[in-house]
Amino acid sequence: VPRDHRMAELEAPSMWRLELRGDPGKHLLVLEARRVAEAAFFKQITDRVSMSAKKEAFVFVHGFNVAFDDAVRRTAQMSYDLAFEGPAITFSWPSQGSLAPLDYTKDQRNADVSSQALQDFLVRLKGTSPQLTVHLVAHSMGNRVVARALERLGADVRPPAKPPLQEVAMMAPDIDAELFRQAAGKIAASAQHVTLYASSADLALKAAQKVAGYPRAGEGGSGLVVVSGVETIDASSVETSWLGLSHAYYADNSTILSDLFGL
Repeated sequence: VPRDHRMAELEAPSMWRLELRGDPGKHLLVLEARRVAEAAFFKQITDRVSMSAKKEAFVFVHGFNVAFDDAVRRTAQMSYDLAFEGPAITFSWPSQGSLAPLDYTKDQRNADVSSQALQDFLVRLKGTSPQLTVHLVAHSMGNRVVARALERLGADVRPPAKPPLQEVAMMAPDIDAELFRQAAGKIAASAQHVTLYASSADLALKAAQKVAGYPRAGEGGSGLVVVSGVETIDASSVETSWLGLSHAYYADNSTILSDLFGL
């Protein structure tokens, strides 16, 4: 993260500024990526948690048309902007990284297939320390991964046992609205608090509705999804980037980031 990073910005090279490659002094970049064994990965998480005051971690699940490095960069930006002390973790599912209609269909399938892996990861992460508090943030189609995983986790919660997650923020979910309403009870049971952010200005979800044929849970307006156990935030009035089709407001708007900080 560059020293002069501005909140809600994802600094990157610009052709308009004749920047052909990333500069660590000016841009938010992934400087290194390496594979580690599972045991070593979770030890890193445990060590980071033990050094943090609140003993918490958050997991970010990206949406449609997002490659691995972009998901990591967004996770880093949110962690920095939220002044999050514990480990920030990217759960990257295999998006095609393309806006093509056929790739949208492939991404839907891959999101659904990845839900079991997310469920297994969250169970393993929660088991690293009895003190660990886990938060989850998902964007767009990443909520398909999350919803199915949380539906199963919520079905396994037996009161008075506490749910495995603390805060779950479902940002602009590209999920069938009616299917979400049906699953909301089990999803809510998986966490202490679930918040859904929706917007009637979200052009990407309007396009997704046309492709799918049915309203999406992240759309605002008259069809705003309000269900028991889930707090709904109507983000239609926030200013956001038209380049992102008003779909990336979860991280490119300081008001929403401040709301996440409060959560």
